[in-house]
Amino acid sequence: MVLLAVAAVLLVFDHWTHIADSSLLLPVALLAGCLGMHFFMHDGHEKGGK
Repeated sequence: MVLLAVAAVLLVFDHWTHIADSSLLLPVALLAGCLGMHFFMHDGHEKGGK
């Protein structure tokens, strides 16, 4: 996991100009990240506060 995190950070730093250059990519990526965290890290709504 640490290796993947370091690789992701280095990839973002190396290609920041390409990422920042596309004005639509960053908001869509942030929205997709939020939705992904909600669906995959949220434990669901069926537990009823247990």
